[in-house]
Amino acid sequence: MKTRMLITLAALAALAAFAAPAPAQVVYDNGAPDGGAGSVLFNEFAAADDFGVAGTLAFNTVVFWGLLPTGTSYTPSLFWQLLQDDGGLPGATVVASGNATPTAELRGPLGSTPPVSSWRFTFGVGAQSLGTGVYWLALHDDGAGQDLISETTASQSGEGFAQSFLDVWARGGDADLAFQLVNETAVVPEPASLLLLGSGLVGLAAARRRRSAPGARPRSPAS
Repeated sequence: MKTRMLITLAALAALAAFAAPAPAQVVYDNGAPDGGAGSVLFNEFAAADDFGVAGTLAFNTVVFWGLLPTGTSYTPSLFWQLLQDDGGLPGATVVASGNATPTAELRGPLGSTPPVSSWRFTFGVGAQSLGTGVYWLALHDDGAGQDLISETTASQSGEGFAQSFLDVWARGGDADLAFQLVNETAVVPEPASLLLLGSGLVGLAAARRRRSAPGARPRSPAS
């Protein structure tokens, strides 16, 4: 019974090692949210903010902050794009794009009039790898009947955000938008660790078989 329990615990430990995700790594941070209103993201509007890359930037998740009327139950339906820069505005070259249903986390009301609350939104964009250059993260909310506004940051990392109306981009404001690019990867155990774990499980199984074999001598009780 004790040997069987040890084998079970070792197997569970192995599964946990495979399943445990590595801590998410923020590879680009445009700044923390400050409660300011950026651009509307609903109806025919979209917002974008620029970020520079020196070398290679790999990520698969986007986090951004937005404002909604307090008490709103948000049903997200985002269209996102990674666009190349064109003279200080989002260009026509689309690096990547897609639709996403982000997870929404309420940060809390801001005490403003009219009352609005800050939300944190997270969504996956697949494996992205950007080379040196200037890019724009563009966001649009397709959700019917929503009032989502992008939230700004006090960190001035660029020239301010851009706003699109009917797919025509123009400067939207001096503030930057609060967002992060994150790389989330799964833990891959080292080959040596896997070999050690496998050897241990084989050894435990062999010991159990020997003790269960016919004619095996019972162990003496401990004194």
